[in-house]
Amino acid sequence: MEATLILNVFAMFFAMVGSALFVHGRFEEGAKTFLLGNTMNIMVALGVGDVAFGLCQAVLAYYTLPMYKDKKFSWFLTAMAAILGLVIGISSGFHFTLDAVSAVGAGLAIYGSYAMSKQRWNTMAWMWIFADLLFIWVGIQHGLIGLTIQSVVFVYHGILRVTGVKQTGLFTFTK
Repeated sequence: MEATLILNVFAMFFAMVGSALFVHGRFEEGAKTFLLGNTMNIMVALGVGDVAFGLCQAVLAYYTLPMYKDKKFSWFLTAMAAILGLVIGISSGFHFTLDAVSAVGAGLAIYGSYAMSKQRWNTMAWMWIFADLLFIWVGIQHGLIGLTIQSVVFVYHGILRVTGVKQTGLFTFTK
C-alpha cells in the first residue's frame, strides 16, 4: 500500500508538470509528461483495485497518446507499466466506486481529453477547470491531499489557458 501512495505522489508531480507544459503550448512534451503520470496512476488503480479510477486514467491516456510521435517513448511507457505492475502487484479484489460528483468530474475530464485530441484547446481547458473543481471536493471528501493539490493546480492552469495569460515567473504574468 505504501508503494501505491508514493507512486501516486510521483504521478501527481508528472501530471502537474505536463499540465504546465500544455499551458505554455509545449504540447508534445506536455503529452509525454502527462502520460508518465497517467501510466503511474493506471498502475496505482490496478494495485488498489479501483476500476473507475483506472478506467478514467486509461481513457485520458488514450486521448493523449496521439500527441507525440516517439515510438521509443511508447515502449518506455509499456516497460514502465510492466515493472510497476511487478513492484506494486495487481489487487486480488476489484471494486467500482463512483459517486455522482466524481462521475461528473470524470466525464468532464474525459470530454476535455477528447477536445485536446481534436486541438480544441479552450474546450479542453474549460472542461478540465470544471472537472477539477469537482475533484477538489472529491480529494477533500476522501482525504486525498495529492488529488486536492493536483486539482487546484489544474484549475489554475486552465484559467491561464482560457485567459491567454502566461506565467513568466513566480509572481509575474504576461498576456
